[in-house]
Amino acid sequence: MNCLSYEFLESCIDKNSNNENIKHIAIFDIDSTIMNTAPRNMKILEELSEEIPSLKPALSGVTEDDLGWNIVSIIEKKVDVSLKLKDKILAFWKER
Repeated sequence: MNCLSYEFLESCIDKNSNNENIKHIAIFDIDSTIMNTAPRNMKILEELSEEIPSLKPALSGVTEDDLGWNIVSIIEKKVDVSLKLKDKILAFWKER
């Protein structure tokens, strides 16, 4: 998954640490920490099952309670996910 890396975050802090107008920097992990992403991810999974019909049976019983921040992990619990399929799922999710 193409997430923010430690190096990226460190460079943001370094770049702004010498700025006299910035006294503090706060970094929040929003997904499933301070915001419930399950409804959004559920909608994406519903769209995904239309885009990739072979996933429909595996996703048919999934509820919002089953979801975390990573939609791939719930799919991997239900079916074998190739690297190619994983990349396709992540690209689909990223577009939304």
